[in-house]
Amino acid sequence: MAKSAWLQEVEDDARRITQKRIDDQKAEKAYQDEKARSGAPVKAVESREPEAVEADEPEVKKGK
Repeated sequence: MAKSAWLQEVEDDARRITQKRIDDQKAEKAYQDEKARSGAPVKAVESREPEAVEADEPEVKKGK
């Protein structure tokens, strides 16, 4: 059974996106290596996780 044109397009896009990510990672590594060789300080990309949000607890009021 032949693939539909839509499915083939999706697969081609997935390959293209994956290859672009690989190429970008290689370029970034080469850039970081070059910076390290030149003696310039390398600033690492900081990945911060979102801070935990604490739920506001309702205040309990005591009646008279």
